[in-house]
Amino acid sequence: MGYERGAATAAREGDAMTPDEMRDARGALGHMWGYGRPLTMREMGLVLRLRGKDPGASVRDYETGKTEISGPLSLAIEALLAGFRPPGWSPTLRR
Repeated sequence: MGYERGAATAAREGDAMTPDEMRDARGALGHMWGYGRPLTMREMGLVLRLRGKDPGASVRDYETGKTEISGPLSLAIEALLAGFRPPGWSPTLRR
């Protein structure tokens, strides 16, 4: 499974990603990092340093369209997909 911004998204370059694109990115990151599966919503929330009792709840809200995905969040996800790793990053997400 690969995440690609297709022709429809290329036409609106600079816009925040859609809920479907975020879900696809979660899948791509899980495979890129050797999990052999999509990241869970909780794992994605931890990677993005989302706060709160359940970081996965925020991811769920983004993916269902309940909460709009911001430009900075889109950019962070795109950077991860392009290979960016923050200092001290580890692919071990379970805590």
